[in-house]
Amino acid sequence: MKRYYPLIDMDTTGTIKVPMFPANDYKKALRRSNFALGEVAHNRYRLIAVTPHAMRDYLSYDIRCPKCGMTMDVTEPHEGKYVLAEYTCENCQ
Repeated sequence: MKRYYPLIDMDTTGTIKVPMFPANDYKKALRRSNFALGEVAHNRYRLIAVTPHAMRDYLSYDIRCPKCGMTMDVTEPHEGKYVLAEYTCENCQ
């Protein structure tokens, strides 16, 4: 089953984003937050946004892993304005 993790800001600038408890539907996850991580595969997540974003808008974000809390790396480019980059946790592999 695919899970979606709403992201919350952990600093005043909104740069550090930490996942919260998962939802089974991306719409539910995005009701709680402007961003969510959707599971793609083992330790791979796709960033999803409520509003349209260009790559320059979110590449400076520090997206944390839902499992270990470490910073994840961008491994695939964004797919569109709402379905953004894919992130992978090197620590959990």
